[in-house]
Amino acid sequence: MFKKLEREITVHNAVILIVSLIIFCMSVYVFTKGAIDRAIDKLIKKRIEIYRDVDTSRYYNNSGKHAGRSPKPSVKSEKTDSFDFRIRFDSIIYDDNKEIMYESRLQSEENLDVFKKLLEDEGNINQEEVVKVVAGNREYRVYTGHIKGEREIYIQLIHDYEVNKAFLNKLLIMFLTVGGVSIAALILISKQFAKRALIPIEESWKQQKNFVADASHELRTPLAVLQINLEAAMSDKKGTIEENEIWLENAMGEVKKMGELVNELLMLARIDAKEIEIKDDVINLSLLSQEISQQMEILFESSNITFNKEIDDQLYIKGDEAKIRQLIVILLDNAVKYNKLGGEIYFNLEKEDKLISLSIRDTGIGIDEKDLKHIFDRFYMVDKSRSREKGGSGLGLSIAKWIVEIHRGKIYVESVKGKGSIFTVKIPIVL
Repeated sequence: MFKKLEREITVHNAVILIVSLIIFCMSVYVFTKGAIDRAIDKLIKKRIEIYRDVDTSRYYNNSGKHAGRSPKPSVKSEKTDSFDFRIRFDSIIYDDNKEIMYESRLQSEENLDVFKKLLEDEGNINQEEVVKVVAGNREYRVYTGHIKGEREIYIQLIHDYEVNKAFLNKLLIMFLTVGGVSIAALILISKQFAKRALIPIEESWKQQKNFVADASHELRTPLAVLQINLEAAMSDKKGTIEENEIWLENAMGEVKKMGELVNELLMLARIDAKEIEIKDDVINLSLLSQEISQQMEILFESSNITFNKEIDDQLYIKGDEAKIRQLIVILLDNAVKYNKLGGEIYFNLEKEDKLISLSIRDTGIGIDEKDLKHIFDRFYMVDKSRSREKGGSGLGLSIAKWIVEIHRGKIYVESVKGKGSIFTVKIPIVL
């Protein structure tokens, strides 16, 4: 399922990136070509202004005819754009009868005929625009102007566009080469992005799958025990309730455990759905800790555990009192379940800078180092047989971590196998 989804995301991302790359390359190509064309047109029009200052009669002799192939007219030296040094212009000068008087570079007769045809279009001359012309399988940009001086002349400035086309072709080849390599790289990058994007989804799916499997397992066990005990009680048709009390008590115990498990499962479902309302009240954590400690004294005594506490006065936090109460009960209950016979529990509450530190240390069985990173995972139990015996479901610490996090705090655990564990909670203090 995730492989197919990964391929779909890879293809989707790759298509978007490739199309974006193509659009970018095309935009650069079109922009570059347009910039070159505009630069050429600008320089042609700038150069024609120089010719307008030339004495046109120099191209004619005293008989009124042109002087043949005259030298290129001298122009005023002035500062020009840098493009002038890179872009070459040829020129052709015609007399008032539109006969060639001068050309800066010898053109073929075929080319001259093509250029001369531009003179036949008066509209082209009057508009004074640069036009594209193809002559002799080469592309030119040509400006045709009419200069009225002492004697009229027509002038054409011509730029051989093939040089620019060669540059643009190289640019296109470069885009194709780089684009091909980039596309291959983009596909690989898209695949990696798809894998990384699916990691939290896959983990969530696995967690949900494990959650359902673990929940089913945890519910199946008490249901099986409940069924066995009820069947034993029902098989004694003539027995009284008192005579079958042991079976009924066992069944009732399993019902209670199952009820607690269902409540925890419902709470986790509401946590995942973000449906739990969290209050933001000021809580006297010192007073709350004293109250919970007193309420749990019976549990400590019945488990033959010595309870020690050091609680500083007047320590306040902001949050949901019911959730904080649940947090402390979970941690103390956990310390009792995994303690040794005749063990001890140390409850400490104190201020540390801008934080309140709440720590609960037990002298119990401890946690193996390999299990520490999973201790807050749902349904994770270090000692499943002991947890089952004590009524644990492996959900308490997961809920405890959530409670700490919604109160902008952090929870830590330290443990040594066979010597006990320390759970420490740090929550911002209200000054």
